Amino acid sequence: GPSSNYTDWFEITEWDDPNTSEDEFKYKGWAGIKGLPVFKHGETGPIAEVKEYFRSVIKRWMDPNADGDPSDGIDGWRLDVAAEVPIGFWQEFRDWVKSINPHAYLTGEIWWKDYKNIKFKNAGPWLKGDTFDAVMNYRFADTSYQFFNQSKDSLSPSNFTKEIRQIHTDYGYDMCLGLQNLLGSHDTQRLASMIENPKHRLDHGANLKKNRNYSINPVSPNNRAKLMQMIAFQFMSPGAPFIYYGDEVGMWGADDPDCRKPMIWSDLDYENESATPFGASRQHEIKVEPNIKLLEFFTKLC
Repeated sequence: GPSSNYTDWFEITEWDDPNTSEDEFKYKGWAGIKGLPVFKHGETGPIAEVKEYFRSVIKRWMDPNADGDPSDGIDGWRLDVAAEVPIGFWQEFRDWVKSINPHAYLTGEIWWKDYKNIKFKNAGPWLKGDTFDAVMNYRFADTSYQFFNQSKDSLSPSNFTKEIRQIHTDYGYDMCLGLQNLLGSHDTQRLASMIENPKHRLDHGANLKKNRNYSINPVSPNNRAKLMQMIAFQFMSPGAPFIYYGDEVGMWGADDPDCRKPMIWSDLDYENESATPFGASRQHEIKVEPNIKLLEFFTKLC
């Protein structure tokens, strides 16, 4: 309520009136979601008290027993929707992290500039050495799919090379050596299912609420070679191959939440997948088990 020590932390627009049965309490949430309240912030991030709260969180996870030795702590941070937070705050964040462990790895989610028209942000401003060590390289993913998988408006070899080199130009080749080169994530359709849907671009057309025709099957025998070719390119490219859990055993699924199923382990037995995420029965049940040949291929590349 109004007497809380934390009232200045948030964007509160209306307090609850205790004299009514209604809940009038209103505050700003990210994308309108009340479960994600927004901190008040200016050009360099939130107020000092909130910054100190974040700093204490960093210390807690990077040096749990506060003995000055970070070896028992986490080794880095992946920072969500980082472009929506003032870059000045991330620069302070970097200083806090590196003061505990100079070798810690900081990567940010810098993604869409224009989702509808499939245009990506240039992450260069976050990769000048004073903010992040890397970003999730969605440009790499989309470019790879366009060349290796796209059935419509695919990239020619020369244009594919041009797009990859443009990333190196925008970010600097040395910086690209540490980028998270990914082919899928918790926010996209699964790698195996992407291969089965060559008409669709990365993170497009795979929302089952809008497209019930999207194939949500494991990779077919006919497409295994294409899948393995993409993975080989990912591992041989300048950068850090990023494997989203389960891709190495061939997990399948459309956009989230279908791409966030529980991991498939070789020492567990599973019921067949008999239903779709939207409740309808599958025409053919799918056996749920790890793709051992694919796992062996990933292991060999690692």
